[in-house]
Amino acid sequence: MLAVVSIARYIILSLSLIFAVAVLGLSARTTDTSILFLGGIAPFEIINLVIAPLTIVALSIILSVGAFRQNAITSMIWVEVTTLSILWAMWVMVAAFTTRVINLNFPLGCTAYIPFYLQLCSKITAIQGLAWTVWVLLMGYSIILGIMACVATSRGISVWSKSVKDATFSHPASPNQDVQMPPKLELQVNHQHAHLQSLQQANHQQPSLQASALQNNGVGYGVPDGMAHATSTANQTPAYPQV
Repeated sequence: MLAVVSIARYIILSLSLIFAVAVLGLSARTTDTSILFLGGIAPFEIINLVIAPLTIVALSIILSVGAFRQNAITSMIWVEVTTLSILWAMWVMVAAFTTRVINLNFPLGCTAYIPFYLQLCSKITAIQGLAWTVWVLLMGYSIILGIMACVATSRGISVWSKSVKDATFSHPASPNQDVQMPPKLELQVNHQHAHLQSLQQANHQQPSLQASALQNNGVGYGVPDGMAHATSTANQTPAYPQV
């Protein structure tokens, strides 16, 4: 489980870092085009040029410091969840602004304009797709990691001050876990069943004990024939008169 979480963390943060670098490069190209042909910088380009470098720096620190230093503060789960939550909140702003620019300036799609606007529209559309992708990756990972940490805390396991690589989100299995003790109710039922069996055995043995006792009495003292006949007839089922 820990290996899967660590691998997923490395893949998600690495992809987000690569996409942030791509967004920075595309934003620099669109900014040059805006300054050259439009005489200024659009607001969404300023946002892109601020958020993309911040993401690159933050993710580079989280990945590099955690790889070379154990229990670093930048690798602690609470620091990681907080940082990534701030980043994905900024990336949803990048994606929303870029989507708004495309809807306002290129409502017919990129192929409906002259080559100059076609290139500009293609770059902005690429920024839009990358921004939404980074937002989904960072938000999904930070939320899942936060939920796992909260569940571990509710079980009495402290993981917020540990890194994902060193954290244990569940109690280790005990060596006696395979030995299953019967529940208390099952013990009571088994005890009652054994008691009933002992009573039934005693009831079956009682007639034979009475017969052996009569035989022993006959050996020492002699039992009258009438008494023996009365005893045998008493154990028989009385016959009812037939009409």
